[in-house]
Amino acid sequence: MINTTTLTADIERLETLLADKLGARRGNLARRAAKAGRRLPKWVRRDLEFLSQCGHIAGHPQLASTVEPAVIARAVERSERHLSAIDVKERRIKTALGIAAGLIVQFVILFAVAVAVMRWRGLI
Repeated sequence: MINTTTLTADIERLETLLADKLGARRGNLARRAAKAGRRLPKWVRRDLEFLSQCGHIAGHPQLASTVEPAVIARAVERSERHLSAIDVKERRIKTALGIAAGLIVQFVILFAVAVAVMRWRGLI
């Protein structure tokens, strides 16, 4: 049987972590996980969707007995451990460095093409 008070508290804690770490601030847990998209591994998104479904199931006494509390606790623990390990500053730095590296590669290619065209035309 699902304990609705602890499940609600766990879901709220995970929603707060998603908002703080990945910027997903709107919607329920499943919508926030979908919004985070590829920034989360597939198994974390799957666990978050499962927990969101368990939140809906918790309101129905007969359906609530079909889900084992150990499975819910494991999904909460795995998701919370992964979300807590995300470093926001490091993620932003990696994103900025990825964009800068892409721009540098494009400028090098553009420069090489410009030199090749100038050499082909006899300007160099």
